[in-house]
Amino acid sequence: MLGLGCAGGQDSGDTFSSVSVDDEDTDGADTEGSTSEGADEVSTETDSGTTTDEGTSTDAGTTDEGMSTDTGTEESTTGEPACARVLWTYEFDDESWDEAPLDAVWSGENAPPCEVEPLAATYIDVWDTLLVIGGDGTVYRRDGGAWQVPAPIDEVFGVLAGEDVQAAYFIPPELGASSTGVTFASFPDAVLYEYFDDGTAVYDTSVPMVDESANGGPNQTQLYPRWYASMGDRELLGQEATWFLLWLGYAEGHVYMADGGFTWQAWPMGSQAPPFAASAAPNPEAMEAAWADYQLNRLYLVGPG
Repeated sequence: MLGLGCAGGQDSGDTFSSVSVDDEDTDGADTEGSTSEGADEVSTETDSGTTTDEGTSTDAGTTDEGMSTDTGTEESTTGEPACARVLWTYEFDDESWDEAPLDAVWSGENAPPCEVEPLAATYIDVWDTLLVIGGDGTVYRRDGGAWQVPAPIDEVFGVLAGEDVQAAYFIPPELGASSTGVTFASFPDAVLYEYFDDGTAVYDTSVPMVDESANGGPNQTQLYPRWYASMGDRELLGQEATWFLLWLGYAEGHVYMADGGFTWQAWPMGSQAPPFAASAAPNPEAMEAAWADYQLNRLYLVGPG
């Protein structure tokens, strides 16, 4: 897990994920300690043709990361100013940024209110599930383009209740698997859960973050995390190091990226990192939450406009 879930003195190769890889070659990563072994297998019905624009289902009548095609309800009826938060989208293919008001994108019944700070988010693209932890102590979940009924955090991730949560990422699950590993940053610890496709979760463990600076990564015992964004394809495990990519942003402005082969890249000035060096990029230090989509090859961040 690139050191985020590594217990003190334990080799970081033992902590890349909390899911089993069934003895496949992991380029040196030992994934012993799986929490998804024995999970029921289900048909996900999420081939690449079922999602568009950050995984929103075309059957749900939505476009552009869930934006309703009917914009008549987006105008304020109270005279209050519109929410200042923005959804930033980076296209890795053409190295371009786009932005949209968050309250125009996360809209409709059960969507996170724009005034609520998103503390952490992660997008499990094979399930078309976006998971958002709100600063109001609520877990928001969007499945197939539709926001589900929100739940108090203590009902889903009980260990995180009352804790300061900064970021989250997931490990790509095996095809057909009904669960995967999700890691939350709650400085100075990493909190690991097994998360299921029905929105339930089982606590795994909490471990201190570790210093990865000797490997070219962040000293996670000192740097305060702001956002993580993971993306990957489990079918490429053992074939390409890029089967998994993790972007990490820190309050000090540092940006890091690690791949599935435990190779780190670092940009002490986050504005020099490839996504943020592009024209019209947001300030990485100001972003509040992030996630990514492997199929669409995009990075998403939420922050001030």
